[in-house]
Amino acid sequence: MAHGNGSRSAEQGGHGDYDKPQGCFLRVFWMAVGNIALLAIAWFILAQRRFSLLDVAYWAVVALVVGARHLDIARYGGSTVSGTPATAQDFRRYALVMLLAAAVLWAATHALGLVF
Repeated sequence: MAHGNGSRSAEQGGHGDYDKPQGCFLRVFWMAVGNIALLAIAWFILAQRRFSLLDVAYWAVVALVVGARHLDIARYGGSTVSGTPATAQDFRRYALVMLLAAAVLWAATHALGLVF
């Protein structure tokens, strides 16, 4: 029986390796902290009203959030909202939605910066 590699067993209860600090950190990061950071950076981009290193930081956080979700699934037995094991298809869907949402927020932030 493998422990620590994201495999699920009756002992683990099908919840992945969230009892490990790394798994918990990744999940909290991609679900909350990373998204809050994106909103905060978008706010600062809006206030700056021009392209800057904040744009680089914004897209770096997007990459980190998507990467954290990938690690969550690949290494720590990440699950879906319904509690089933997440698959590569779930990751691709998440990555696509995240990238599209991030692009819309980024473009809207710059567009609003031109207006105000």
